[in-house]
Amino acid sequence: MFKHIFILLLVVLLSATCGRPPQTRYYDLELSLKPQPLISAMPLFIHPFEAAAPLDQEHFIYKTSPYEVQRDPYRRWVQPPHLLLTDQARAFFRRNGLMNVVNRLPVSREVCELTGRVEHFEELAGGPQRFVRIAVWFEAGHGRSGRIFFSRLIEKRAPIEGNGPEDIVAAMSRAVEAVFSELAEALQTSLPKE
Repeated sequence: MFKHIFILLLVVLLSATCGRPPQTRYYDLELSLKPQPLISAMPLFIHPFEAAAPLDQEHFIYKTSPYEVQRDPYRRWVQPPHLLLTDQARAFFRRNGLMNVVNRLPVSREVCELTGRVEHFEELAGGPQRFVRIAVWFEAGHGRSGRIFFSRLIEKRAPIEGNGPEDIVAAMSRAVEAVFSELAEALQTSLPKE
């Protein structure tokens, strides 16, 4: 009887002294506001982006080699990257005044429809300098005719300037902003003139 109580007490004491697992933390991107001239009067409808596996979940993804993909169990995005980038694209075009972003497809007038497929959204940690890499395949077309006038992969890297998760998020934010800035320039030259 005393032996069982002793074992039970030992188990309770050992479990009380064990550390807790790290707390899961959630992160969001922060893009800067740089008002710019309107690139087109045509409304822009941004469809929810798609994602290549394993980017359809919230975990931070990192690569220590070109072949190995790992996920961080305790650092996560507030949404899966493809949905996070969809919301950020809408905010980028709306806040910067580049196009009139609409939430519903208008039926009475021409609209530019934008789709995206997130191919990369990860930290590259396999060398002396750590980077983030973001690559999105964008397509834009006319809503009514369905004609595609723009189709291209836009990929950007940004160095991680520190060792903390905030440094990864800052680098991701810079890379995403560079992707969207290049997309805006490409749309400006590709959009049919009204």
